Amino acid sequence: MSIPKQSKKSPNAEVRISLVCSAEQRKKIRMLAAQEDKSMNEFLLSLVEEKEKRCPLCETYGPNELTIKTMKESDKGENLERYKNNDEFWEAMGLDNVDTDKH
Repeated sequence: MSIPKQSKKSPNAEVRISLVCSAEQRKKIRMLAAQEDKSMNEFLLSLVEEKEKRCPLCETYGPNELTIKTMKESDKGENLERYKNNDEFWEAMGLDNVDTDKH
């Protein structure tokens, strides 16, 4: 998914994301959304809300100050690290022997 830079209007300002999926997956999403008389956007967002309601961590934990600071910097495009591929990323994370084909 790619997320455009967030506007400075408010933290609740709407942002646009793009989802990469196969034509068959898109068809399935469309059919499931239609069963609930929702747009695909409404359907996917309802799944997020449903998942959040069932997540015990969401109820008791929030991001710490470092995470909040990092998320704000990321939204502004600051202090980002770029990697050529997944292997390079995992190596930077100290997990250079991760088999990315299994994920």
